[in-house]
Amino acid sequence: MKPFLKQAFVVSGAALNIAGHGCAHGFPAVLFAQLQSNGGVPVHLTDHDKSWIASVVGLIGIFGNFLSPVLMTRFGRQKTHLFTTVPAIIGWIIFYFSNSVTLFLLARILHGLALGLRTPLAAILVAEYTDPKYRGAFLGTFAISLGLGIFLSHLWGAHLSWEMTAAVCSLFPLIAMGVISLSPESPSWLVSKNKFDEARKAFKWLRGDDVEQINELEAMINAQKADKALLDDVEEDTKEFAWNDFTKNVFNRLKYVLKIFKKKEFYKPALIAITMLLVFEFGGAHMIPAYGNQILQAVLDKKDPKDEFKGLF
Repeated sequence: MKPFLKQAFVVSGAALNIAGHGCAHGFPAVLFAQLQSNGGVPVHLTDHDKSWIASVVGLIGIFGNFLSPVLMTRFGRQKTHLFTTVPAIIGWIIFYFSNSVTLFLLARILHGLALGLRTPLAAILVAEYTDPKYRGAFLGTFAISLGLGIFLSHLWGAHLSWEMTAAVCSLFPLIAMGVISLSPESPSWLVSKNKFDEARKAFKWLRGDDVEQINELEAMINAQKADKALLDDVEEDTKEFAWNDFTKNVFNRLKYVLKIFKKKEFYKPALIAITMLLVFEFGGAHMIPAYGNQILQAVLDKKDPKDEFKGLF
C-alpha cells in the first residue's frame, strides 16, 4: 500500500469520528421534533429541558479540551483517539434506551466529553501522521465530515424513529474504533518517549523510506536526544535548588510560565483560536443543528415540526 493510502486510512478514522460528532450536533433537532409531534410521549420536554440538552455538549466540551492534551502526552495519540470513541458509543446506547430527561442529559454529557477530547486531537493527528503536502486536503475533510454527520442525522430522523436514528449514528464511532485500532502510534510521540526503534517502524509505514523522509525522521530523533540531555542537566540543578529554597524555585517557575504567556508564539495563536470559536458559536454552529426543525417550522409555516424534514428530504 502506498504511503498516501496509509495516511488516508489513518485520517479516515478521525473523519468517521468527526462525522459521528456531527450526528450528535444534529440529533437534538430530531429528538425535539419527534417528541413534540408525539405529544411528549414517552418523555415530555419543557423549553428549559431542551435548552440544557442542546447546550450541555459545549459546557462539557471545555473540560474535554483541557483533558485531551494530558491524555495525549501520557498515553499517546492513538490510545487517546481510541478513547474518544468510547463515550460517544455509550452516549448513543443511552439515547436508544432513554425514557427520561436525566438520561438524555447523561448521553449529551458523554457526547460533549467525546467532542472536547477530539477537538485538540484532530489537527495534531494530521500534523504528525501525514506528509506536509497532503495536510491541507486532509484537514479539509474534517469540516466536510462534520457537516455530513449533521445532514445525515437530520435525513435519518426524517424517516426513522429517534431511537433508530441513534442506533444508526452509533455506527460512525464504532467503525472509527476499528480503523483507529489498526492504525500505528504517532512517530512524533514515540520519539518524545525515546522509543526510537518503534518510531522508525511507524514512520516508515506511514511515510515510506525515501531519503528525504529518513532524514526528517533522524533529525527529529537527534533533536529529541539533544533536548533530553539538556533536560537532564536542568533537572539535576533544579533538584538541588528546590532542596535549598523551595519557595524561590516555585516563584521562578511561575515567572517562566508567565514569560511563555507573553510570547507572540503563544498569545497570537490563542487569540486567533478564541476569535474563530466566537465566530463559530455566534454563527449558529451549535444552535442551528439543534434547533433547525423549529427554525424551519417557523420559516416554512408548518404546523407539525416533522413536516419540514419530510418536505426537504
